[in-house]
Amino acid sequence: MPEVSKEMVALLAYLMSGFIVGWVFYNLTSYKRPNALERVIQAFIFTIVVQTAVVLEKWALLFVGESAFELRPWTSEVELLSSVVTALVIGVFGSWLVNTDIGLAQLRKWKISKRSSHPSEWCGAFTEHDNEYVVLHLKDDRRLYGAASIWPSDPADGHFFISNPSWENGSNPMEGGESGQSNTGSTSSELSGILISVTDVKWVEFVKRPEGVA
Repeated sequence: MPEVSKEMVALLAYLMSGFIVGWVFYNLTSYKRPNALERVIQAFIFTIVVQTAVVLEKWALLFVGESAFELRPWTSEVELLSSVVTALVIGVFGSWLVNTDIGLAQLRKWKISKRSSHPSEWCGAFTEHDNEYVVLHLKDDRRLYGAASIWPSDPADGHFFISNPSWENGSNPMEGGESGQSNTGSTSSELSGILISVTDVKWVEFVKRPEGVA
């Protein structure tokens, strides 16, 4: 195992707040983690943002301490804690902006951009229609209807978890047939949902949630 130089350790310590922002962001959004080089570049950018925020926090606290009441001195420990907390807040806030699409939605309204903050049209469709039911058109020509309680962020990998499932004509998937049940979902108390691989799906339809269904 190659030895890690002191310069490398110092660089990692310097970029730690930026890595924290990236760690929070990629765990709370559907964006895929970039390669190592891009993650380091992003960490540099996030670190600059965090350090700028920490400097502003320091100025604000020093002003409050001088004008209102005495605060604890700004030490290296306080600065470290402030950097970590600020990085966590920035990561959560950035994830919220991306997942809600609020920022770019306003820019689209002002005709400045036509882009969405979602990582793909796939994620955007499921996010914008999360209160609707879906019809999965399977490769064997069957159609499965239900609520997509869980859906994959990658259209080529992962699984759907369909709640209240039924086939196109309303049959219960547990019965193995395609006749006899109401098409508002399964009537079996033992079946809470069904797991379907995205690789078995040709396309997806979004339909309005039935009235009276939460």
